[in-house]
Amino acid sequence: MTLHIIACQVFYREVSFLASQSSCTTTITWMPQGMHNTPELLQKALQLEIEKLDQAYESGTLRQVPNALVLCYGLCSYGVAGLSSRHFPLALPRTDDCIGIFLGSQQRYLREFEKHPGSLWLTNGWFETDAVPAEKDPAAIRAKYAEEYGEENADFLLEQDQAWIFHYHACSYITSPAYRKNASFQERARALAQRNHWDFYTFNGDNSLLFRLLNGEFPEDEILLCPPGAKIFPSFDEKKVCWKAEKA
Repeated sequence: MTLHIIACQVFYREVSFLASQSSCTTTITWMPQGMHNTPELLQKALQLEIEKLDQAYESGTLRQVPNALVLCYGLCSYGVAGLSSRHFPLALPRTDDCIGIFLGSQQRYLREFEKHPGSLWLTNGWFETDAVPAEKDPAAIRAKYAEEYGEENADFLLEQDQAWIFHYHACSYITSPAYRKNASFQERARALAQRNHWDFYTFNGDNSLLFRLLNGEFPEDEILLCPPGAKIFPSFDEKKVCWKAEKA
Protein backbone atom coordinates (compact mmCIF):
# COMPACT_ATOMS: atom_id res chain seq x y z
CA MET A 1 0.00 0.00 0.00
CA THR A 2 1.13 3.55 -0.76
CA LEU A 3 -0.01 6.44 1.45
CA HIS A 4 0.32 10.17 1.11
CA ILE A 5 0.30 11.78 4.56
CA ILE A 6 -0.84 15.34 5.17
CA ALA A 7 0.22 16.14 8.72
CA CYS A 8 0.29 19.05 11.13
CA GLN A 9 3.86 19.98 12.05
CA VAL A 10 3.07 19.22 15.71
CA PHE A 11 3.39 15.51 14.76
CA TYR A 12 6.77 15.95 13.07
CA ARG A 13 8.80 13.54 15.20
CA GLU A 14 6.03 10.99 15.72
CA VAL A 15 5.01 10.81 12.06
CA SER A 16 8.62 10.79 10.86
CA PHE A 17 9.48 7.88 13.15
CA LEU A 18 6.31 5.86 12.57
CA ALA A 19 6.40 6.37 8.80
CA SER A 20 9.90 4.89 8.84
CA GLN A 21 8.48 1.83 10.62
CA SER A 22 5.41 1.47 8.41
CA SER A 23 4.97 -1.41 6.01
CA CYS A 24 3.53 1.13 3.55
CA THR A 25 5.36 3.36 1.11
CA THR A 26 4.77 6.90 2.36
CA THR A 27 5.15 10.48 1.18
CA ILE A 28 4.45 13.43 3.48
CA THR A 29 3.19 17.00 3.22
CA TRP A 30 3.76 19.10 6.36
CA MET A 31 1.31 21.82 7.38
CA PRO A 32 2.05 24.68 9.82
CA GLN A 33 1.06 24.10 13.43
CA GLY A 34 -1.64 26.37 14.86
CA MET A 35 -3.97 26.54 11.87
CA HIS A 36 -6.78 25.08 14.01
CA ASN A 37 -7.07 28.59 15.47
CA THR A 38 -8.47 29.68 12.09
CA PRO A 39 -10.58 26.67 10.98
CA GLU A 40 -11.68 28.22 7.67
CA LEU A 41 -8.05 28.83 6.67
CA LEU A 42 -7.12 25.31 7.80
CA GLN A 43 -9.89 23.84 5.64
CA LYS A 44 -8.80 25.86 2.61
CA ALA A 45 -5.14 24.93 3.09
CA LEU A 46 -5.90 21.21 3.44
CA GLN A 47 -8.25 21.21 0.46
CA LEU A 48 -5.57 22.96 -1.60
CA GLU A 49 -3.07 20.20 -0.83
CA ILE A 50 -5.65 17.54 -1.72
CA GLU A 51 -6.43 19.39 -4.95
CA LYS A 52 -2.73 19.43 -5.89
CA LEU A 53 -2.65 15.63 -5.63
CA ASP A 54 -5.89 15.26 -7.61
CA GLN A 55 -4.55 17.49 -10.37
CA ALA A 56 -1.19 15.72 -10.46
CA TYR A 57 -3.02 12.39 -10.82
CA GLU A 58 -5.18 13.75 -13.63
CA SER A 59 -2.17 15.13 -15.49
CA GLY A 60 -0.18 11.91 -15.05
CA THR A 61 2.60 13.67 -13.13
CA LEU A 62 1.97 11.99 -9.77
CA ARG A 63 4.97 9.67 -9.50
CA GLN A 64 3.63 7.61 -6.57
CA VAL A 65 -0.13 7.11 -6.75
CA PRO A 66 -1.43 6.64 -3.18
CA ASN A 67 -4.07 4.16 -2.17
CA ALA A 68 -5.29 6.72 0.39
CA LEU A 69 -4.58 10.21 1.67
CA VAL A 70 -3.93 10.11 5.42
CA LEU A 71 -4.87 13.24 7.37
CA CYS A 72 -3.03 13.58 10.69
CA TYR A 73 -5.72 15.80 12.17
CA GLY A 74 -8.74 15.47 14.37
CA LEU A 75 -11.95 17.40 13.87
CA CYS A 76 -9.85 20.47 14.83
CA SER A 77 -12.56 23.09 15.37
CA TYR A 78 -14.35 21.73 12.25
CA GLY A 79 -11.33 22.60 10.11
CA VAL A 80 -11.66 19.26 8.27
CA ALA A 81 -15.35 19.73 7.44
CA GLY A 82 -16.02 19.67 3.71
CA LEU A 83 -12.73 18.08 2.68
CA SER A 84 -12.96 15.90 -0.42
CA SER A 85 -10.77 14.22 -3.02
CA ARG A 86 -11.92 13.34 -6.51
CA HIS A 87 -9.64 10.30 -6.76
CA PHE A 88 -8.42 9.15 -3.34
CA PRO A 89 -9.99 7.91 -0.10
CA LEU A 90 -9.34 10.20 2.88
CA ALA A 91 -8.38 8.54 6.19
CA LEU A 92 -9.02 10.66 9.30
CA PRO A 93 -8.87 9.77 13.04
CA ARG A 94 -12.15 10.05 14.92
CA THR A 95 -10.86 12.53 17.53
CA ASP A 96 -11.64 16.07 18.57
CA ASP A 97 -8.08 17.20 17.94
CA CYS A 98 -4.43 16.15 18.14
CA ILE A 99 -4.59 15.42 21.87
CA GLY A 100 -6.75 12.34 21.32
CA ILE A 101 -4.20 11.13 18.77
CA PHE A 102 -1.27 11.72 21.13
CA LEU A 103 -3.11 9.83 23.89
CA GLY A 104 -3.94 6.90 21.59
CA SER A 105 -7.71 7.26 21.40
CA GLN A 106 -10.62 9.67 21.71
CA GLN A 107 -12.00 7.51 24.52
CA ARG A 108 -8.88 7.95 26.64
CA TYR A 109 -8.90 11.68 25.95
CA LEU A 110 -12.49 11.96 27.17
CA ARG A 111 -11.70 9.96 30.33
CA GLU A 112 -8.73 12.16 31.19
CA PHE A 113 -10.58 15.33 30.23
CA GLU A 114 -13.33 14.38 32.69
CA LYS A 115 -10.78 13.76 35.45
CA HIS A 116 -8.79 16.90 34.72
CA PRO A 117 -11.11 19.58 33.30
CA GLY A 118 -9.66 22.99 32.58
CA SER A 119 -6.30 21.57 31.45
CA LEU A 120 -3.98 23.08 28.89
CA TRP A 121 -2.66 20.01 27.06
CA LEU A 122 0.92 20.15 25.81
CA THR A 123 3.35 17.86 23.98
CA ASN A 124 6.94 18.09 22.80
CA GLY A 125 5.68 19.16 19.40
CA TRP A 126 3.87 22.17 20.84
CA PHE A 127 7.12 23.43 22.33
CA GLU A 128 9.17 22.67 19.22
CA THR A 129 6.77 24.58 16.98
CA ASP A 130 6.76 27.55 19.38
CA ALA A 131 3.02 27.15 19.90
CA VAL A 132 2.75 27.76 23.67
CA PRO A 133 1.58 31.36 24.01
CA ALA A 134 1.46 31.13 27.82
CA GLU A 135 5.28 30.95 27.75
CA LYS A 136 5.57 34.40 26.21
CA ASP A 137 6.97 37.05 28.57
CA PRO A 138 4.11 39.41 29.55
CA ALA A 139 6.56 42.30 29.96
CA ALA A 140 7.81 41.81 26.40
CA ILE A 141 4.26 41.59 25.08
CA ARG A 142 3.32 44.81 26.90
CA ALA A 143 6.39 46.60 25.57
CA LYS A 144 5.41 45.63 22.04
CA TYR A 145 1.86 46.89 22.56
CA ALA A 146 3.18 50.15 24.04
CA GLU A 147 5.43 50.65 21.02
CA GLU A 148 2.67 49.97 18.52
CA TYR A 149 -0.39 51.42 20.27
CA GLY A 150 0.92 53.73 23.01
CA GLU A 151 1.36 53.45 26.76
CA GLU A 152 -2.25 54.41 27.47
CA ASN A 153 -3.48 51.29 25.61
CA ALA A 154 -0.76 48.81 26.55
CA ASP A 155 -2.19 47.59 29.88
CA PHE A 156 -5.66 47.02 28.43
CA LEU A 157 -4.30 45.13 25.43
CA LEU A 158 -2.08 42.99 27.64
CA GLU A 159 -5.07 42.13 29.84
CA GLN A 160 -7.05 41.05 26.79
CA ASP A 161 -4.08 39.08 25.44
CA GLN A 162 -3.66 37.16 28.68
CA ALA A 163 -7.36 36.65 29.48
CA TRP A 164 -7.48 33.13 28.01
CA ILE A 165 -4.99 31.92 30.64
CA PHE A 166 -7.62 32.27 33.37
CA HIS A 167 -9.81 29.67 31.66
CA TYR A 168 -7.30 26.99 32.73
CA HIS A 169 -6.27 25.70 36.12
CA ALA A 170 -4.02 22.78 35.14
CA CYS A 171 -1.32 21.86 32.65
CA SER A 172 -1.34 18.29 31.32
CA TYR A 173 1.86 17.24 29.58
CA ILE A 174 1.99 14.18 27.28
CA THR A 175 5.27 12.35 26.77
CA SER A 176 6.06 10.67 23.44
CA PRO A 177 7.31 7.10 22.96
CA ALA A 178 8.75 8.14 19.59
CA TYR A 179 10.86 10.92 21.08
CA ARG A 180 14.21 10.55 22.78
CA LYS A 181 13.66 11.58 26.37
CA ASN A 182 14.10 15.32 26.72
CA ALA A 183 13.39 16.48 30.26
CA SER A 184 13.64 20.13 29.26
CA PHE A 185 10.19 20.17 27.62
CA GLN A 186 8.54 18.52 30.61
CA GLU A 187 10.26 20.99 32.93
CA ARG A 188 9.09 23.88 30.77
CA ALA A 189 5.54 22.57 31.09
CA ARG A 190 5.95 22.24 34.86
CA ALA A 191 7.37 25.78 35.10
CA LEU A 192 4.43 27.07 33.07
CA ALA A 193 2.03 25.47 35.54
CA GLN A 194 3.90 26.93 38.50
CA ARG A 195 3.99 30.42 37.00
CA ASN A 196 0.22 30.39 36.48
CA HIS A 197 -0.52 28.60 39.77
CA TRP A 198 -1.95 25.60 37.94
CA ASP A 199 -1.91 21.92 38.87
CA PHE A 200 0.51 19.84 36.81
CA TYR A 201 -0.03 16.34 35.40
CA THR A 202 2.07 14.07 33.20
CA PHE A 203 0.63 11.39 30.90
CA ASN A 204 2.38 8.70 28.89
CA GLY A 205 1.73 9.18 25.20
CA ASP A 206 0.39 6.31 23.10
CA ASN A 207 1.21 6.16 19.39
CA SER A 208 -0.93 3.08 18.64
CA LEU A 209 -3.68 5.02 16.83
CA LEU A 210 -1.15 7.01 14.82
CA PHE A 211 0.74 3.83 13.92
CA ARG A 212 -2.40 2.11 12.64
CA LEU A 213 -3.19 5.19 10.58
CA LEU A 214 0.28 5.30 9.01
CA ASN A 215 0.35 1.54 8.53
CA GLY A 216 -2.77 1.59 6.37
CA GLU A 217 -4.96 0.01 9.04
CA PHE A 218 -8.27 1.86 9.22
CA PRO A 219 -10.61 0.28 11.83
CA GLU A 220 -14.02 1.89 11.33
CA ASP A 221 -14.52 2.73 15.01
CA GLU A 222 -11.25 4.69 15.18
CA ILE A 223 -10.64 6.04 11.68
CA LEU A 224 -13.01 7.44 9.09
CA LEU A 225 -12.36 6.35 5.51
CA CYS A 226 -14.09 8.84 3.23
CA PRO A 227 -14.42 7.50 -0.35
CA PRO A 228 -13.43 9.50 -3.43
CA GLY A 229 -16.02 12.08 -4.41
CA ALA A 230 -17.60 12.21 -0.93
CA LYS A 231 -17.07 14.94 1.68
CA ILE A 232 -16.09 14.82 5.35
CA PHE A 233 -18.61 16.26 7.80
CA PRO A 234 -18.89 16.42 11.61
CA SER A 235 -21.25 13.72 12.85
CA PHE A 236 -22.08 15.42 16.19
CA ASP A 237 -21.86 12.14 18.04
CA GLU A 238 -19.16 9.89 19.51
CA LYS A 239 -17.88 9.06 16.02
CA LYS A 240 -16.94 12.73 15.51
CA VAL A 241 -16.86 12.60 11.70
CA CYS A 242 -18.79 11.00 8.85
CA TRP A 243 -18.87 11.24 5.06
CA LYS A 244 -21.61 12.18 2.68
CA ALA A 245 -21.73 11.57 -1.06
CA GLU A 246 -22.04 14.57 -3.32
CA LYS A 247 -25.50 14.97 -4.82
CA ALA A 248 -25.68 14.33 -8.55
